[in-house]
Amino acid sequence: MLETVIINQTQVKKKFGRYAFTGTVTKYDQKANLYFIEYTDGDCGEMTEKTIQKYQCTANTRTLNRLKQRLDKQQANQVLQGQTTRSPPPHYANAIWDDETGRMLEFRHLLNHKNPETKKI
Repeated sequence: MLETVIINQTQVKKKFGRYAFTGTVTKYDQKANLYFIEYTDGDCGEMTEKTIQKYQCTANTRTLNRLKQRLDKQQANQVLQGQTTRSPPPHYANAIWDDETGRMLEFRHLLNHKNPETKKI
């Protein structure tokens, strides 16, 4: 049994037709020297050690977990400080409220306003 293959943790990604599927090693059969793989779509398969090494996902999960923790910590700090990182929707940028129409208007809308006094501004 490979030292790098850990049951229920080692993941493989294999292409079937036009689609790539991710699977997890679920068990090992010592008699047949095969690893059993359960894919995310519910399908199952078997692989040898050599095949597992070929299709094994090599993403550094430790780094990904650290980045996720950093993001979670940053969001928690923003909540504690009462900060929001959301900016207004793009259609509200550089717009003003018009009491006559009851909506936000951009400069291009003001040029075509029905009130001639508003057009002068």
